[in-house]
Amino acid sequence: MFTGKTIGVLGAGNMGQALLRGFLEAKLVQPVQIIASSLDTSALQRLETECGIRTTTDNHELVRDSDIILLGTKPYSVVPVLKELRSSLRPGQVLVSVAAGLRTEVIEAVLPEPMAVIRVMPNTPSLIGMGTNAFCPGRYVEPETLTMVERLLGAAGLAVQVSDEQMDSVTAISGSGPAYVFLFMEVFYKAAEDLGLSPEHAQELVNQTMRGAVELAIASKDSAAELRRKVTSPGGVTAEAIATFESEGFRTMFRNAVQAGHDRSAEMTRECDSGTTNE
Repeated sequence: MFTGKTIGVLGAGNMGQALLRGFLEAKLVQPVQIIASSLDTSALQRLETECGIRTTTDNHELVRDSDIILLGTKPYSVVPVLKELRSSLRPGQVLVSVAAGLRTEVIEAVLPEPMAVIRVMPNTPSLIGMGTNAFCPGRYVEPETLTMVERLLGAAGLAVQVSDEQMDSVTAISGSGPAYVFLFMEVFYKAAEDLGLSPEHAQELVNQTMRGAVELAIASKDSAAELRRKVTSPGGVTAEAIATFESEGFRTMFRNAVQAGHDRSAEMTRECDSGTTNE
């Protein structure tokens, strides 16, 4: 399916790099099939050395030589960049955008002719093939193109199709979710150290506890709530800790945080829409 195709990562920032490394790790494409661009020449040098891919600082070159173009630039710069590159775009290319808040129809509106546009919200675990990549197709995406991109995203983890309207929710859940987990782990490490464990033991114990709990939740037929109940004996150590979480308002705090992320994503979408309208 990808034989003879070149994937161009336009703006190889953290997310673009996570995806391209995921593609290579899954051996879905060869390094010679990937070209990346960035304003950061040191980042490009690292990619050349570590991944063996081709790099360039010329976006026109990348666009001319690519069949699938991954738009990894910041949301506010996607439209201006595409306007600048319109002369280099050609029929049959596929544009995959990972820009938060930028709807497919906004991208379609600045293209020289109808082209396949697919919006994706990935996350950084794509670096190790454990990403969560939600995607939605634009108006001009053919079924075979959608299948191709879904397979590409699936190589870096889970690929889930959603609607454009659901992308703000996805951004707040799987897009930002790894940061929530890492924050919890930071606090967990410190709590373990405060109880007298060395930093090394604190990290080992917390990491394996988190990993084991997640794997159990995935493998078990029980809900997360039931799994929690099974480890929480009345009057025991776990019950006391859970009661403190509840009394401190952990559930409300977490829901409010996720809602705040959703609301900011929706605000960014409105800003992108407005910025395009005002140009």
